[in-house]
Amino acid sequence: MILEILTIILVFGMTFLFFQVLGRPKESLVYTAEEKDKWDRQIGPKLSKWFTATNIVGTLTSLATAYLFFIGNSKIFGWAILACVVSIFFSGFITNFFTKKILSTTRIKELLESKKQKVGVIASLFWNDTNNAKQLSNLVKVISLLNIGAIIWLEFALFTDIFVYLFQIEHIMLKSLVIFLATTLIIYFTVKYGLRGFVFADSFQSPLILFSILLLMTGCGILIYQSQTIQIDLSILSPIVPTTNVILFVLHVFVLNSFLILVTEGHWLRVWIFGENETVLQKKSMFTTSIVWLLLILVGFGTFALTNQTGENSIFALLENLKELSIGFILAFWIGAVSALFSTADTQIYSFFLVRSFNHNNGNLDGDKLKIGRPFLKSLLFASFFTLAYIAVRLIEFPFEKIIFIVMPICLNLLPAFVRLFKGYKPKPSLTVVSIIGYMVLSIIGFFQSDNEMSFTLAASLFPVLISLIALKK
Repeated sequence: MILEILTIILVFGMTFLFFQVLGRPKESLVYTAEEKDKWDRQIGPKLSKWFTATNIVGTLTSLATAYLFFIGNSKIFGWAILACVVSIFFSGFITNFFTKKILSTTRIKELLESKKQKVGVIASLFWNDTNNAKQLSNLVKVISLLNIGAIIWLEFALFTDIFVYLFQIEHIMLKSLVIFLATTLIIYFTVKYGLRGFVFADSFQSPLILFSILLLMTGCGILIYQSQTIQIDLSILSPIVPTTNVILFVLHVFVLNSFLILVTEGHWLRVWIFGENETVLQKKSMFTTSIVWLLLILVGFGTFALTNQTGENSIFALLENLKELSIGFILAFWIGAVSALFSTADTQIYSFFLVRSFNHNNGNLDGDKLKIGRPFLKSLLFASFFTLAYIAVRLIEFPFEKIIFIVMPICLNLLPAFVRLFKGYKPKPSLTVVSIIGYMVLSIIGFFQSDNEMSFTLAASLFPVLISLIALKK
């Protein structure tokens, strides 16, 4: 137990020391055009490529929706889980197809050339001096904030679940202390060190995630090899859920992953930070991400073979088995888990503050909201809110699998607006409103289904696509 805690502290400590090396933090989260030029000169083209790729892979290989999800749930969907690998690879082509066309428009091109940071906020893409555009940009801002906030919370909530189980913490107040401390620390690091912090941190955390996955694969392989009873054949690829859910899952995954990068803030933030590297390296980064996800899926099938369980319980059981083999495998798990938490949360947290500062009335960022005043107090306030949400969800006993399938696709409600922007049509806020309403209705119905029934939950992500087809009409 002591070694595991020290490993978690070590990853946090390494990240803090890495931030310290960067020098004195800025007084604001926003960068001027002059500071952007200085940043470009400092990192240079080669380092910029490395930072771009590691940020893409690290952000997508999150703790909740990749690291833990694939290990614990691959067997639930069986062969269909491979749709995640295929779809995330092809998402690079779709992302570039839309992004290059949008960036070629006169207004967006001028924004990029001005180096103004507001181009790193999705809402700014839809803004102009008309009522419809202002309304739409405000809707986009709200959806992005809701999506980012939910993802950040989900990351910390699942980290807390794993932590408290392995360290046998049962009291809800002690659990809430864990999420409070973890949230406070990571938000504090991100707010204090800003853009430089999470870009540099991802450059070493993404390799740590891959290193941990490879060790977990090795551990599973050794345990299976040593076992006298485990027989692995093609039957392990058989899904547990009904065929209807398998079909809906595949549709859900292809729809979500195909447009996931395009409609999330991280992509457009990297467009501003790294310029053309974001599109040049998109396909290669998606290929790397798909390989990382495939390795996690293999660990997931190995986990089921060893434990005959799924979900969080299978992860707990796997770690118990690995502990008997060597404590080193448990430490590797925690290195990967904390790195995955950091690499996703820090980018999302920075994006949250950036999007929050967008003013839909004038299309600019509010500099006062981006000043780094009292970062520790801001961290405490956000941590308190996240902690209360965690307590509520845990007391109500919402199934986390359903929460993941509802939280991740929220950003798809931006797709109708992106389709019209891509086609060069005038903005229609009403389409986005209809998309949100339909999505929420299906999601709410899904919550009232039994834990193992996810048809409405999975179908919710398809509704924004239907509205996007309507958006194609001028």
